[in-house]
Parts: sequence; C-alpha cells; structure tokens
Amino acid sequence: MRFLPGVAPVVGHHAGWGGEVAAGKGGKALRPALVLLCADACGETPDDAQRRAATAAAVAVEMVHDFTLLHDDVMDGDRTRRGRPAAWVRFGTDQAILAGDGLLALSFTVLREATGRTGAPGVLSAGTGGGALLAVLADALLALCAGQTSDLAAETNPDLTESEYLALAVGKTASLFEAACLFGSRAAGAPPEIVQGYREFGYHVGLAFQLSNDLYGICGEPGLEGKTDAVDLVRGKKTFPVVAAVHSATSAGRRLARLYRTAAGQPPPSDVVRVLLHEAGAVAYTEARMRHHREAALAALERARPLPGPACYLRALAASACASPFERTSTASEMS
Repeated sequence: MRFLPGVAPVVGHHAGWGGEVAAGKGGKALRPALVLLCADACGETPDDAQRRAATAAAVAVEMVHDFTLLHDDVMDGDRTRRGRPAAWVRFGTDQAILAGDGLLALSFTVLREATGRTGAPGVLSAGTGGGALLAVLADALLALCAGQTSDLAAETNPDLTESEYLALAVGKTASLFEAACLFGSRAAGAPPEIVQGYREFGYHVGLAFQLSNDLYGICGEPGLEGKTDAVDLVRGKKTFPVVAAVHSATSAGRRLARLYRTAAGQPPPSDVVRVLLHEAGAVAYTEARMRHHREAALAALERARPLPGPACYLRALAASACASPFERTSTASEMS
C-alpha cells in the first residue's frame, strides 16, 4: 500500500480489511468486475500488455469508487459503511478526506505506470478506441464531481424534474460504470463499434443500478444492499421515486409536493411519504424505468458480440446489480 502510515489504516478500515465485518457487507467490486469481464468478452486473446492494462484499470476504477464513498460519507453524514463505522466516524473527518484524496491520486499512478510499462503505444494512444485510458479516468471523475454537485443542489430544489435527476444519476453513478466498460474493451484492443456497445452497456447498467438503489432506499429490508429500511426517506433525500411522484399529476403527488415544500428543512414523516409514493404510482414507475435500462443494457451487450462465457457473467452481473426489492423477495420465495 503506497500510502503514508497514517492514511493506510483508514483505507484498510474503509475497505473492510481486518477486524469484524458483518456478513455480506464487503464491497461488491462491480466496477472492476466489469473492466475484466468486458476485456475477456472482446473475443481476442489479450497479450501481456493488454492484460496489465486491464488489471490496472480494474484497480484504478475501484480506487476511484472508494474515493467517492469516503467523501460521500462525510458529505451525507452516513455513519456506517460495509458493516462497520464509516471511516470519518472511526478516524475523523480530516483523515477520511485525506484517505479519499490518496486513493484518487494513486488511481492515476497505478494506471499510468501499468500502461507505461506495457510497451504497447496503442493502449495509451489518443487515436485508439476513441481516447487514452487516462483520459477515460479523467472524464469519469469530472462527470462524478458534476453529478455529486447536482445531487447536493437537488436537496434544496423543490422543482427537480425527472430529466434533471437522471442527468445527475448519470454523473454520480452511471459514469463510472460506463468508464469501467470502456476500460475493459479498450484495453483489449476492441474496434470502436464494439467499444461503443460495451460503453452503452455500462451506461444503462449504471442507471438501472441507481434506480434499484433508490427503490431499496424506500422499500428495502434492513441489511439489503447496505441500506437500512427507508434510509432515504428518513433522511428526506429526493430520489427518483420522490421526483416521479411529485410530477405525477396525482392527488398523492400533489400532497407529497406540499409536504416537501413545508418541511422547513426537516424530512417529512417517512411512513407518510412511503404511502404517498405507492399511491402516486411512483414505486411501480421507478421499477419499470429500472427494468427499461436493464433491458437496454442487455441489448447493447448483444451488439458488442461478446464471447459466450464472459457474456453469461456480464448478464448475471446486470441481473444481480439491477434488481428491485420486489424481484429479490420473489426470487427468495421461489427458492425457499
């Protein structure tokens, strides 16, 4: 670990290394898995240079993800992460921010050094696959920052629209999924039209994942997906179901809008909000939009013409990451 001695323990704690961690609370590693699976799915036998590039990209994208989580926990005041106290709770705000900054810097270093050692100019060439891997990482970070900025502003915007919410979701969530798929397919040397298929796959998986997360934030059972029951409602967070309900032109939606406008900085009662979301049809609508993006992701994957083996894993990853609480409950009942 190439960190100063005072920062490395913070990163290790955040990652869930050592100590007591609740079962099933470790990181999912979805984004690095996408990098490696997309690289494997491209159909060519990668050489050593391409393998090093893909592996470095997988490491870098997970570092960026953990950087965002460390900072998000500070901004949102979330006190738990991966079954243990959040890093800022355990080590203090300053150390958590520094740990995130260190991961961000190291993500570029890992990618630069690995691709620099490959001896394969095409991996970093601006003319290969539409851009350099370092440029992909930089673009994803800019999108992440823009999305998080919009997310913070959304909390005080009573007129936030569906399109505005989806735009911020693209930035704060889908951009890194998209980058992961770009990393994998470009590191494997795939042609531009194939790269585009994987890029669209990542984009739609990222949006479906965010909508799934929004559903868990209002309907999930305690412990599922790292969320406690109704955590977003308790915090008064404006996720997609809330935005959809407010703009639904229903009596329940109008009542919900009044609740948020008159809340005076305090979250409306979560039990009332949950009932109104269902009455406005916003929960069912959010689930339908989630499924739309999941199907769009699978269609994009088919256009990329992946090898059968990695394709099965990519489909399974999309199905698992982009499922609603109701689908999980139905699956569990069928298996019992």
